Amino acid sequence: ANRTGSIRPGLEADLVVVVLDRSRHRNADDQRVLAMTEARRRVVIANKGDRPSATGAEQGADLIVSASTAAGIDALATLVGARLTEAATPPN
Repeated sequence: ANRTGSIRPGLEADLVVVVLDRSRHRNADDQRVLAMTEARRRVVIANKGDRPSATGAEQGADLIVSASTAAGIDALATLVGARLTEAATPPN
Protein backbone atom coordinates (compact mmCIF):
# COMPACT_ATOMS: atom_id res chain seq x y z
CA ALA A 1 0.00 0.00 0.00
CA ASN A 2 1.23 3.48 -0.81
CA ARG A 3 1.30 5.47 2.41
CA THR A 4 3.27 8.50 1.23
CA GLY A 5 0.11 10.53 0.53
CA SER A 6 -0.55 10.85 4.24
CA ILE A 7 2.67 12.80 4.84
CA ARG A 8 2.15 15.54 2.30
CA PRO A 9 0.31 17.86 4.75
CA GLY A 10 3.10 17.21 7.26
CA LEU A 11 5.67 18.73 4.95
CA GLU A 12 4.43 22.15 6.06
CA ALA A 13 4.60 21.32 9.77
CA ASP A 14 7.20 22.63 12.23
CA LEU A 15 8.22 19.04 12.91
CA VAL A 16 7.68 15.84 10.94
CA VAL A 17 7.57 12.55 12.86
CA VAL A 18 8.44 9.56 10.68
CA VAL A 19 7.52 6.18 12.17
CA LEU A 20 9.17 3.10 10.68
CA ASP A 21 8.50 -0.56 11.46
CA ARG A 22 11.79 -1.95 12.79
CA SER A 23 10.52 -5.54 12.60
CA ARG A 24 10.80 -5.58 8.80
CA HIS A 25 13.28 -4.38 6.21
CA ARG A 26 12.68 -0.93 4.80
CA ASN A 27 10.74 -0.86 1.56
CA ALA A 28 10.41 1.67 -1.26
CA ASP A 29 7.67 3.60 0.59
CA ASP A 30 9.90 3.93 3.66
CA GLN A 31 12.78 5.18 1.54
CA ARG A 32 10.50 7.63 -0.27
CA VAL A 33 9.19 9.08 3.02
CA LEU A 34 12.72 9.42 4.36
CA ALA A 35 13.83 11.17 1.17
CA MET A 36 10.78 13.49 1.16
CA THR A 37 11.44 14.58 4.74
CA GLU A 38 15.24 14.65 4.69
CA ALA A 39 15.52 18.43 4.48
CA ARG A 40 12.81 18.99 7.10
CA ARG A 41 13.10 19.21 10.88
CA ARG A 42 12.09 15.68 11.74
CA VAL A 43 12.21 12.85 14.24
CA VAL A 44 12.66 9.33 12.86
CA ILE A 45 11.19 6.65 15.10
CA ALA A 46 11.82 2.90 14.86
CA ASN A 47 8.62 1.36 16.23
CA LYS A 48 8.02 -2.19 17.47
CA GLY A 49 10.99 -2.06 19.83
CA ASP A 50 9.51 -5.07 21.61
CA ARG A 51 10.06 -7.28 18.55
CA PRO A 52 13.23 -8.58 16.90
CA SER A 53 14.81 -6.04 14.55
CA ALA A 54 15.28 -6.62 10.84
CA THR A 55 18.85 -6.00 9.76
CA GLY A 56 19.42 -2.28 9.22
CA ALA A 57 15.85 -1.34 10.20
CA GLU A 58 17.07 1.01 12.95
CA GLN A 59 19.65 2.80 10.80
CA GLY A 60 19.14 6.54 10.99
CA ALA A 61 16.45 6.34 13.67
CA ASP A 62 16.56 8.93 16.43
CA LEU A 63 14.78 6.65 18.87
CA ILE A 64 13.42 3.13 19.27
CA VAL A 65 9.95 2.84 20.78
CA SER A 66 7.27 0.24 21.30
CA ALA A 67 3.73 1.48 20.87
CA SER A 68 2.36 -1.74 22.36
CA THR A 69 4.42 -1.61 25.59
CA ALA A 70 4.94 2.19 25.72
CA ALA A 71 8.71 1.70 25.99
CA GLY A 72 10.46 4.85 24.81
CA ILE A 73 7.31 6.99 24.71
CA ASP A 74 8.54 9.34 27.45
CA ALA A 75 11.83 9.76 25.59
CA LEU A 76 9.85 10.44 22.40
CA ALA A 77 7.84 13.19 24.11
CA THR A 78 11.07 14.75 25.38
CA LEU A 79 12.70 14.56 21.95
CA VAL A 80 9.68 16.07 20.18
CA GLY A 81 9.59 18.88 22.74
CA ALA A 82 13.28 19.57 22.24
CA ARG A 83 12.97 19.65 18.45
CA LEU A 84 9.96 21.97 18.62
CA THR A 85 11.85 24.26 21.00
CA GLU A 86 14.69 24.34 18.46
CA ALA A 87 12.16 25.27 15.78
CA ALA A 88 10.80 28.15 17.88
CA THR A 89 14.23 29.56 18.76
CA PRO A 90 15.28 32.31 16.35
CA PRO A 91 18.76 31.95 14.87
CA ASN A 92 21.51 34.21 16.25
